[in-house]
Amino acid sequence: MAAPATVTSVDLDGTNVGPDEVTAVDLTQLALIRAAIDALRLPLKVVALSLGVDQASLTRMLQGEKPFPLQKVDRLPDEVRRLYARLQAEREGWRVITESRRHSAIRRAIGQLLLELEEDFDPRLPVRANAMVKVERR
Repeated sequence: MAAPATVTSVDLDGTNVGPDEVTAVDLTQLALIRAAIDALRLPLKVVALSLGVDQASLTRMLQGEKPFPLQKVDRLPDEVRRLYARLQAEREGWRVITESRRHSAIRRAIGQLLLELEEDFDPRLPVRANAMVKVERR
């Protein structure tokens, strides 16, 4: 039996680090955080305030010049965290359905199920579906 593989990540300087040593987001995650902030058009001043850093430090973190600590991800504004999570999921190949599109997605899924069931189902009902059946005794 093969030994389990050790998960490693690459630090900003290009060196491999073990899972217990990872303290900052990697460059891929950093790009997703940057994309979320840009897509929401939030001022960096607002994001920096929620992270408890100055705007210059945030700019250096987002450019990869300074590590973006993992603990800071939880302190991002809620809308940034939600969009960041969605971007991460989509990057991994997941299909994300937002709450605003939930009902239409459910209706679409039910419609597809009904179409699949219809192929095996004869939709014709008896003429008198509610009529009682007479039973003759012998």
